[in-house]
Amino acid sequence: MTESLASALRILLDALGAPLNTASEYYWPHLFGALVLGIAAYAWAGGRSPREFLRRTFAARIWWHASARADYGFYLVNAVLYLLLVGPWLLTVAGVAFPVRDGLKALFGPGPWFLELGWGLALAYTLVHFLARDFGRWFGHWLQHRVPLLWEFHKTHHSAEVLVPLTNARAHPVDLIVMAVCGNACVGLVAGAALYLFGARLDIWHVYGINAIIFAFDLLGSNLRHAPVWLSYGPVLEKWLISPAQHQLHHSVDPKHWHKNMGFVLAVWDRLFGTLYVPKGHEAVTYGLGDGSEPEYHGVARLYWVPVRRTWARLIGAAASATPERPA
Repeated sequence: MTESLASALRILLDALGAPLNTASEYYWPHLFGALVLGIAAYAWAGGRSPREFLRRTFAARIWWHASARADYGFYLVNAVLYLLLVGPWLLTVAGVAFPVRDGLKALFGPGPWFLELGWGLALAYTLVHFLARDFGRWFGHWLQHRVPLLWEFHKTHHSAEVLVPLTNARAHPVDLIVMAVCGNACVGLVAGAALYLFGARLDIWHVYGINAIIFAFDLLGSNLRHAPVWLSYGPVLEKWLISPAQHQLHHSVDPKHWHKNMGFVLAVWDRLFGTLYVPKGHEAVTYGLGDGSEPEYHGVARLYWVPVRRTWARLIGAAASATPERPA
């Protein structure tokens, strides 16, 4: 019991210290980069001054909204519960990679096949590793929107009525399991093939322990995806990369935005599977589920319990709602 409490305290301290953690998306240079980009985007759109930007962006009606307060508490509680109760049972990259490597050995003979390694192979593997991770996460996100029972749990994320950076962590443990399994399975397939072809000597390029491409993405404003700042990359680039503006539209209550822009970094998966939405200009966005149920989720316990209750109602055939809801 004492050991569990000590583990929980360590996890809680790590969550509170995220701005000092180089592997966290909330690492302070990432937050600072988002702030600078936000001010630049505001100025580009004709904003009057940085002071006016800060006044509008950090308004209490956003950051102290009941939805935002739920995000803050849920971030801390979920960090502890997820890592202690769910994390140890998850499918890992290694859990996929080593069986894939061994299977390839059984089929094609022992490896590695390539003994000469250079920066070109390291660059190629870094890119393929990133592509596998990004597609796996897109596919997990697609499942969360298209499978009705998974959608009930993903509503936890979409119930947010305002967006702040910690809204990114507003994800039910079931949601996190789906995303981890899909992402790790795809990366594990690539890693297993690399282990077979190149042995353990080939590694991806890291910056502070994470994929260099992901680090660059976080540094260049990923926190603006969940923030009261409109940053669009323009109609050409947004066919290739998901902008913060596109992700904000993903949270919109407008039916034309439902189940669109499910990518994380690349927009190509959405484009390939018909779920890409590219705005033609700045669009006003109202966030939430669009069925009036958002206040039901405003509380840490509710964020855990409401999806369970609604899923159970679906399973026993009592999911009829008095108001129309966004279909999965």
